[in-house]
Amino acid sequence: MTLTQLHYLVALDEFRHFGRAAEACGVTQPTLSMQVQKLEDELGVALFDRLHQPIEPTEVGRQAVAQAKRTLSEARRLHQVIEAGQSPFQGSLSLGVIPTVAPYVLHRFLGSFIQKFTQLELTVEERTTAECIERIQEHRLDVALLATPLDERGLEILPLYQEPFVAYIPENHRLSTELFITRSELQQSDVLLLQEGHCFRQQTLSLCGANGLKAGARVHVESGQFETLVRLSDAGLGITLLPYLATLDLPSGQKTRIKPIAEPRPVRQISLVFAEGSPKRKAIEALATQIADRLPEKLRTLDANSETMAPISKQE
Repeated sequence: MTLTQLHYLVALDEFRHFGRAAEACGVTQPTLSMQVQKLEDELGVALFDRLHQPIEPTEVGRQAVAQAKRTLSEARRLHQVIEAGQSPFQGSLSLGVIPTVAPYVLHRFLGSFIQKFTQLELTVEERTTAECIERIQEHRLDVALLATPLDERGLEILPLYQEPFVAYIPENHRLSTELFITRSELQQSDVLLLQEGHCFRQQTLSLCGANGLKAGARVHVESGQFETLVRLSDAGLGITLLPYLATLDLPSGQKTRIKPIAEPRPVRQISLVFAEGSPKRKAIEALATQIADRLPEKLRTLDANSETMAPISKQE
């Protein structure tokens, strides 16, 4: 039994298809099939029901997959310990980022970080919160930029900044002349939402009630990008909420449509999240410093008149 065979076993369970599992592992289908068969022969049991389409693990196969994941996780952990023991700023560091943070933060620190730590290889993956947490727990990801707090054990959190929510109000909307928007006004408006799976959507709904899903509305619009929501808002389909950093690169004409939300101002907390006792802690702390030093001044000071909007779940 080898770690490679266990890797193939887990991939086959994930994709339930020999060809797709082989492609994900970077090998040919016959190679993966042969190694899984060898593992079954060694164990003396069938791990997958090949007659079922798509294929699925047998009862003992499900147990074997669970154990394989734990074994692979510990093997990765061993590599991390050895790597970090040689030098905290050598080797690799893998970073996960949720989609509503990545476009507005990555470009601010990546260049300076890799220039300062020239012997550290940084890998960045854009993933949902649930995917990031799962990979951190399995030691497939070192750290992630996520909205916090999180109701998860075994994780450490380094808060980086609190980012205000703002309202985007199109021209000719009844709220367009207001200096700021109250929560009651949000609850009386049609709000354009991000798609299911984004924690920012859940935070928006907690502010606006269910108006983004209001029964009787002629148009229900949900998108995966803030830029699309802004364009739809300009087309007169409703208002939307944005995180502060998403507004900085808007054209000057659109910036005039940004309205602050009345106190207590809603904010989202963005943090670096990693496994307790991570051997990469020094590198992660250095990363936190690089990010914090390159944030706009507005985000470096905590607002006493703000309310942190919880992500609700492991979505996005």
